[in-house]
Amino acid sequence: MEQEKLEESQKFLQEDQAKFQKLMEDSRNLAKNTETEVKQKAMEKQNLVKLFEEMGQAKQAVETQIKKYEDELMECKKHKHFLDVLAIQAGLKANQNKYHAAANMQEESEQ
Repeated sequence: MEQEKLEESQKFLQEDQAKFQKLMEDSRNLAKNTETEVKQKAMEKQNLVKLFEEMGQAKQAVETQIKKYEDELMECKKHKHFLDVLAIQAGLKANQNKYHAAANMQEESEQ
């Protein structure tokens, strides 16, 4: 009877050892898969961070270019205003010269 109990206990022990070995193997596999997944996610995160940095730099370059164009536009508007003022003054002067020339001609013809 004692021999049977011992054999039964040994059988349970072997089953428990097999279950434990299976559990350990599953745990190692899970750890390995998790490690691989974490490395992959870290790499993806690093790539996204790099992409965001590049996009930030591109955005900054575009904003700088826009500011440059806005400054150039303001300068052009100043020049246009100056040229418009000159054109108006030249037109007024030309009209005055025509008026004076017409008035002089009229005076000469009256004399």
